[in-house]
Amino acid sequence: YYTTAIAGAESSTLVNTAQVDAFLEDLAGREELHLIARLPAFRDSAYALGNQDCGLPLSSGALWMDEESCYWLDPANTKVLSHLESIILELQSLGFDEVVLDDFTFPDSANIVYDGDRSSVILEAAKRLSANLSEEEIRLSLCSTDPALAPYAERFYIMDCDGSEVQG
Repeated sequence: YYTTAIAGAESSTLVNTAQVDAFLEDLAGREELHLIARLPAFRDSAYALGNQDCGLPLSSGALWMDEESCYWLDPANTKVLSHLESIILELQSLGFDEVVLDDFTFPDSANIVYDGDRSSVILEAAKRLSANLSEEEIRLSLCSTDPALAPYAERFYIMDCDGSEVQG
């Protein structure tokens, strides 16, 4: 919903991006505010359709989609991680102080054809993003079901979990 330099980014014809740009510029200029952008980590239909080798495949070769008809990206794909980094850096240039990557997980579906260890792939993706963004001023936060990712985030949000069962 803002003017982007990222090729292939989905845009909306219903939103006046110039107004959003002006609004973000106004917010970014206020020292008393901490701007946080929240975006899905690996749920990205536009990118998956434009880069089908980056999506999660079914045995038929088609891309897997979740119950909300959204395609997911392969967290082990270096092109996917570079794409995420470019979005985060663009958000930093717009004045955001922090980015929360939502759904930082590998979908739990037996229909996805995937040979690698799904937990290890997510952990490696978190390590890479954390390392590559460590010199940047923007904070990286993650929202996931796997507490092992916490050391690689400024803030860590546990999703889909019963709060009474969380310890430590």
